[in-house]
Amino acid sequence: MTDGHITVETCFNSFERCFELVDICGDAGHALNMDNIVDTRGLKCPLPVLKAAKVLRDVPSGTIVTVWADDPIAVIDIPHFCVEAGHQLLLQSDAGSHQIYMIKQTASI
Repeated sequence: MTDGHITVETCFNSFERCFELVDICGDAGHALNMDNIVDTRGLKCPLPVLKAAKVLRDVPSGTIVTVWADDPIAVIDIPHFCVEAGHQLLLQSDAGSHQIYMIKQTASI
């Protein structure tokens, strides 16, 4: 992957991880929703966290939000944001050209 586009293999691997997390959550009610994917590739700090925070504010508790980011600082910022905001970071993974974060909205609003 050198042209900035996500490959079929990367996409499949990302969704395979998502399905594994459904088992981790232990609740079939946590349906995977494409609307809950936040693509922040190309954005720099603090925008990936701000965009994720906006989506997480607007979803019910227990919702899993997936964030794609390619900002090198996101590997520090997103986990820190989760701790500070009270959300659960379920997955932090490297997909080659970007990172994948799966965050469970667990903060009380």
